[in-house]
Amino acid sequence: MTMKDSRKAIALSSMVAISLMVLLPICGPAVYAEDRPGLDKALDSFNKAIESNPSNAESYFNRGNIYESKGMDDKAVSDYNTAIDLKPRYAEAFINRGIVYYKKAEFERAILDYTRALELDPSYGEVYSNIGLAYSKLGRYDQALYYYNKAIYEYEDDPSLYVDRGKVYNEKGARREAMADFNKTLELNDKRPDAYLNRGLTYARDGKFREAIADYDRSIELDPKNAESFLSRAISYANKAEPEKSMADIARAMELNPRYPEAYLNRANLYFNQGQNDAAISDYNKALELNSQYAEAYFNRGVVYARQNDYEQAIYDYTKAIDLRPDCGEIFFNRANAYLSRGDYDKAISDFTKNIDANNKDIDSYMNRGIAYARKGLSDQAIADFNNALEINPKFAQAFFNIALVYDSKIQYEESLKYYAKAIGANPKYAEAYLNRGIVYSNRTQYDQAIADFNKALSIDPKNTESYFNRGLVYDNQGKYEKALPDYDKFIELNPSHMSGYINRGILYVKKGMYDRAIDDFDKAIQANPQSANAYFNKALVCEKAGRNKDAIDAYKNFIKYATPQLANYIEGAQDRISELEQAGNY
Repeated sequence: MTMKDSRKAIALSSMVAISLMVLLPICGPAVYAEDRPGLDKALDSFNKAIESNPSNAESYFNRGNIYESKGMDDKAVSDYNTAIDLKPRYAEAFINRGIVYYKKAEFERAILDYTRALELDPSYGEVYSNIGLAYSKLGRYDQALYYYNKAIYEYEDDPSLYVDRGKVYNEKGARREAMADFNKTLELNDKRPDAYLNRGLTYARDGKFREAIADYDRSIELDPKNAESFLSRAISYANKAEPEKSMADIARAMELNPRYPEAYLNRANLYFNQGQNDAAISDYNKALELNSQYAEAYFNRGVVYARQNDYEQAIYDYTKAIDLRPDCGEIFFNRANAYLSRGDYDKAISDFTKNIDANNKDIDSYMNRGIAYARKGLSDQAIADFNNALEINPKFAQAFFNIALVYDSKIQYEESLKYYAKAIGANPKYAEAYLNRGIVYSNRTQYDQAIADFNKALSIDPKNTESYFNRGLVYDNQGKYEKALPDYDKFIELNPSHMSGYINRGILYVKKGMYDRAIDDFDKAIQANPQSANAYFNKALVCEKAGRNKDAIDAYKNFIKYATPQLANYIEGAQDRISELEQAGNY
């Protein structure tokens, strides 16, 4: 029994993750009821007013304002409802009830109330910006812009309106328009920290991190207690590969706001990039403790678990993220990769298909779905997907390579050689393509071509261990033992814990009559894998040749212990040899 050369697995496309560094815009309602001193005293006063005159709409309205200021939103809504019942054309009550609905994330209701207030009293032009803000929260950016434009028409010198409209332009990806609005804000008032902050975010989204940091610096100078500015600067430092500065800014953001889930998320991202998986998971856990609906935290924690090969936990996290963000194809893609790694090919195919349905130009999903089909033995579907990838990128070497592997697995060597050649044509530095084509040539006993390909692979990648091994195997098969031995030596040097090199070098030593060295190599193979039936069998054979019958018997017994049922003939032969050796004695 000699070891057969192992074939390279189909290459998996690299995982595509949601951007781990999250840029966070700062926004809030344009109109809020003010906090006032002595709220409890005022509340008691309005309670008495309502008790003495329960038909006075203004008393309910003012008590609603007190409740809103105290954060008692449901009671505030109840009082605004009563005020409106008593005074149906009470525009201010509609406005303030809309503000509370906005706080409760009931944006549609907020819009209805703001709109009704404008119908009753068009002079409340500032409400246009509130409607714009609510629409932006719903992701309906065109409507948001419409109302911000109306607000700016009414109040063209109000810098806050340009900031808010600039944020919407940013969400739409209209960076130039966003930048113009932030610049206009600063033209009207160059002391606005939120304008510097959001202009910094715009620079960052364009990859201009130096300019972004300069704006964050100015924002922090004007408002040194704004946690969002520190976190945004931290993100830009991280993107500039300055993790120490990034970590310091995140720490400051946490000091200013200890319950800031985005800060924990981004610190976790830094830990992840530094390979500190446990620390990253701890921070993702904290982010989720603070915000249980945080899809990005579930997703990124899933990425860490996948890195640790904990696919069950990764799939759980990706599924939670999908529940929160069912429109995000990247999450389906990553969950599909986890299913693929776990060997659950049907579920992987289902998720890749969902991502393809959402984006039929996603080359990675076609590639990895093709891999899933290949592992299920569905060669035609696999090749079809790799061809789909080639339609998107006709020079995608990895797709040619994967098609070659499928034909290779079907022993259709003419086809596989054709596609390895195409992979090499698309990428002349593709060491694995030379390696695998060399293996095909070796299987066809075209040894000169095989050696030429292994040489080429090694010229591209001198640490391509499989090329040393397979070139050594070819020399071995040609009887060129002096050339095979250095290749096996190099393979072992680069892979000291891999049993294959020891077994093949040991067999070569047997051919050269160097039995002690052969036994030593088989022992090293057993040390690398104590359950290797192959190593025990070869050791038994050479021990017999060396006259070490007791060691041969022990090795045969271990071979029988670890051999699979497919080796029944060899097991029977080993049992016969044990009986014969024991009968012969001499050990």
